[in-house]
Parts: sequence; C-alpha cells; structure tokens
Amino acid sequence: MDQNQNAYVVGSATSTDFPVKNAYQVKNHGGGGDGFIAKFDKSGDLKFNTFLGGSSTDYIEDIAIDQNGIYVTGYTFSSDFPMKYAWNSTNTAGTDEDSFVAKYTLDGELLWSTFYSGTLKDQAFGIKVDNQSNIYILGQTTSSNLPVTPDAFQQIQNGSSDFFIAEFNTTGSLVFSSYLGGISEEINPSLSINPITNEIVISGATSSSNFPITQDALNKTGTFPKAFITKIDNKQIVYSTLFGGSNSDQATSVAVDNSGNTYLCGLTFSNVFPLTSDAYSTTLSNGNDLFVSKFDSNNNIIYSTYFGSTGSDDSCKGITFDNYQNIYFAGYTDSSTYPTKSAYSPEKVSVVGYDSILTKFNNLHPPTITTSSTSGTSVPTTTSQITINSNTNTNTNSLTVTNSSNHDFLDPSLLSNPVFDLIGGLFVVSLLINIIFVRKRRK
Repeated sequence: MDQNQNAYVVGSATSTDFPVKNAYQVKNHGGGGDGFIAKFDKSGDLKFNTFLGGSSTDYIEDIAIDQNGIYVTGYTFSSDFPMKYAWNSTNTAGTDEDSFVAKYTLDGELLWSTFYSGTLKDQAFGIKVDNQSNIYILGQTTSSNLPVTPDAFQQIQNGSSDFFIAEFNTTGSLVFSSYLGGISEEINPSLSINPITNEIVISGATSSSNFPITQDALNKTGTFPKAFITKIDNKQIVYSTLFGGSNSDQATSVAVDNSGNTYLCGLTFSNVFPLTSDAYSTTLSNGNDLFVSKFDSNNNIIYSTYFGSTGSDDSCKGITFDNYQNIYFAGYTDSSTYPTKSAYSPEKVSVVGYDSILTKFNNLHPPTITTSSTSGTSVPTTTSQITINSNTNTNTNSLTVTNSSNHDFLDPSLLSNPVFDLIGGLFVVSLLINIIFVRKRRK
C-alpha cells in the first residue's frame, strides 16, 4: 500500500482470460503461468493489471513501492522473459530458475527489468527500496557463480543453498551483491530496511554451524536449524546472531521501524526459549508454537513470547507494526484452539485443513492481544503479506492483508462493506482477497 492508500497485488496467473486493464503486457505467454501486477485505488477500483512473463513459468514473489515507482522481484524459467534496459539480459540458468528485478511507473509502465543469476537455481523472494530509491533483493541460490561484487562480505557460496543480497540503483544497474550463508543451507529469507538509516536487516533459518555471526551475538550456537538476524550497513555485516532455544527454531518474517526496533516472528520447537517476563505465553503448546519477538536498536530483547494453540501447525508468514509500535502478524493454523479475541471470525472455519490468522498485540507493558482472528481455509505453502499505512492527520492505520489459498479464504459477501472484490476469482489455483482493517487511536 502506498501513501495514497492505493493497494498493490502481485502473484502468478495461468488464466488466459485473466482481467488485464491498462496493461503493459496484455497476454499470458503460457508455460506454468505468468506473473501479474495489479493496482487498486483506495475505493477498491482496479487501476491497472498487467502480466509480466515469458513462454515458460514466471513467479512474482514480492513488491515494493515508493514515490518514484513500483518494484517487483521473483524468479523465472523463461529464456524470453521481458528485458528492458537490462543490466543483465541473459538467462544463464538453463532449465533452472533465474531471479529478476523490474521497475514500473506508478501507472504500470515498465521502466527497466534485468536478470540476477548464476548457472543453477536462483530465486528472489523479497524486495525493499530505501529512502534514496535504491532497490534491494533477497533470495536463495544454489549457484556458485553469482555475479557478486568485489566488495562483497562473502565472495563464495559456502553451502548447498545460500542466501544472496543484491542492491540496484534507480536505473537498474547492480551496485552491490554478496552471498550470505554457511556450510549447510539457509531457508525462509525475509528482508527489511531501516527507513531512517537504510541499514539492511535479514532474517531466516540456518542449518549451518559456521553461519557468519558477530562477537556481540545473542546466541552463537544451538540445535539446528536455528533462527537468525543479520544486519548489513555500508556493505558490511555489522551484527549477526542466532536466535532461539533448546531445540530447532525458524524465523519467517522480519520488520524494522523508524526507531530501529526489529520485529521477528517464526516457529519454535524449543521448550526453553528466550522469553521476557511479560510474555503473553510462557509454555510451549503441543511441541511447537509461533514466537513473536521485538529487539531495540542495540539488539536487546524488548519483548518475546510464545503464541499458538494445541494444534500441530501454526505459522507466522508476515509481521509488521504501526506508528504506535503495535505488532501485527498474519499466517495460518490447523488448530481449532488458536487464541482469538475481538475476532471477525472467532472459530476455525475449515473442518480439515488450515485457516488463515491475523493477530495484533498492543504496545502496553505487558503487551496484550487486542485482535486475533481466523478465516477460511488456507494451505501451508500459502504466503501472507501484511502492510500498514499510517495517516498521522486522522490517527488511523489501514492494515492490508494479502493471502492466497487453494480454497476459499473469505467470502466477500460475508463482509458488510468489502473494500476489495476478487479479480477474476481464481489466481492460478489460488483465491486472492484483500481486506482492509482500520483502527482509530483513542484520544
């Protein structure tokens, strides 16, 4: 969502009758699906919807927006993927995936696009733009010959699957790139940028006993896989730590606010975990739970808690915050006992399978749940994106949750005033719905 409360949706579509509008690319070129980019205004009207893809399968995984444009990233199998003013226009992966990054105008006109890849599998999953309109992409790679720059903090691939971080300038030229990883593999890449200092913050999970950590790390060892947080400034790692407890832990999403506080969520199997005294829950449920943790700008733990149910599978897929440092996260659960409060949907809807979840913690001490809800049926591979648009003039925060599912996520007819309708119903095999939740601060 941008500052004018326009909402943006990206994904992949196989439909030949997918409803394009004011499109730069009007045709789905086939394969296993083309990427798409859609923009809605604050009333929910579709402003444009365009394909982006070639003759094979293409995935757009993430989007970022600033006053200068729209930025998307993902990966493609297409050797004829649309290139324009490309820093690298050659598909080098053969039958494997190549990552890409592209920039559009706010009206949907493609300005430039380029590959970033080696000869094996390269998948970009996250994109952010800093306050100078430089673009950063984060992904996973099995390629040993990525185009890393001479000033990379890690020049070589260390394990079977490493992360990569790459920076592009406003015209699409590569400025900086590096591997990040150890001797095994890293998963669950998540990317955030400090909006004031432009410090890069990366989270994920590592199985590597030699993952690069700094001397001031909170945790330097443990049972793997282990969650981690890595901070990069001036092209160098300035802080890196493992995070977790007595068993395996995986971070799945990270966010950073204007004060440099870091918000982290993930999954833990640890019955001994770094919790704060004001934790909402201090007991691990049924072998695994979500965790939600907050760190200050000096990397000290401010708040950390278990959160979950008696089910076997709860997951946080996206975390964010508002101007008042209230915490929001979205994901899925297979449990009928997931804790709900002030809920639009207080009970599990699906008899078998997964429900999507949306939960809010306030910024009181100790924090408490102000809203927690479930909706529809979702699947473990579902990705949830969650963003906040704050209006300081009206003291309101618009919360946009984007979710995709192999089943009905939420029937818009059940909403008294749905803001967004479906675009063509099914996206590939996924029903995609956007819902706006508005909270007004008490005066």
